[in-house]
Amino acid sequence: MTMGGRAIPIVIFADTGGHVLGQWGPRPKHVQEVMTQFKLNNPDREAPDYQEKLAETRKEMMRRYGEGTDYQAVIIKELRSLLESF
Repeated sequence: MTMGGRAIPIVIFADTGGHVLGQWGPRPKHVQEVMTQFKLNNPDREAPDYQEKLAETRKEMMRRYGEGTDYQAVIIKELRSLLESF
């Protein structure tokens, strides 16, 4: 669960004692920041314009993902950076 969401998994890295060393996800940072900002600005899911704003947010997220598979390299870079930090 991420900020109330239920569908997108995250990756959690822990040591053998179960202590969390870091986490990644649910999306590349430059994509996730759009949804994070949306949720901060629109806490009321019952608001009349919530669904319209959500659709706009999802459209912007897809734009940030871009065409093709370039976003996969971004994910690998973020994961590599995280792994190198511990």
